[in-house]
Amino acid sequence: MTTENLANVYKSDLKMPENCKSVTFLPIKIGDRAFLCTNRAYISPNGRLINKDDNMAGAYFGRRVVIDDIKGDWCKVRYTLITESDETVGYVRVEDLEIIK
Repeated sequence: MTTENLANVYKSDLKMPENCKSVTFLPIKIGDRAFLCTNRAYISPNGRLINKDDNMAGAYFGRRVVIDDIKGDWCKVRYTLITESDETVGYVRVEDLEIIK
């Protein structure tokens, strides 16, 4: 989306920071690395919150993850360190990820 589209969709007045010449919005993609900015992960998009009792790995704020799948505003993520067990975290909202570039 362009900056103008974002402003129209979210009905906000987007202003450039002082001394900023441009801002580029890049789409996320499968394989991108990110930091988790939440302690909440879900079994499916808009699904049930993962409990400590579930077999899936728990989510931890600040952990490094890799995006495995994208479904709308949700991403399926896994930890960056692969071990013998399934290291899938679950689904988190795109806004709860800080992409590492």
